[in-house]
Amino acid sequence: ARPRPWPSPRSGGWRARPHGPWRWWYEDGTPQAVGTFEHGVRVGPWSYYHPNGQLWAEGVHADDRAVGVWRVYDESGALLSEFDHGE
Repeated sequence: ARPRPWPSPRSGGWRARPHGPWRWWYEDGTPQAVGTFEHGVRVGPWSYYHPNGQLWAEGVHADDRAVGVWRVYDESGALLSEFDHGE
């Protein structure tokens, strides 16, 4: 299962523009996503997790876009794919 989507700062779904380190959790407290915002925009390394706590995907965001090599893992932690999003 993919992490639940959250409101996008650009869609107006936020009451305030997040800034600094952020974490989301599933309802049971398991991490869902970990990363950093700069004035409402995802930047730097981000990690996303399966509901069982295993890493689901990891990569870098720049100006709220995926850039560089992203890795995707299955629920047991095995690497499924790598994709280069470019710059």
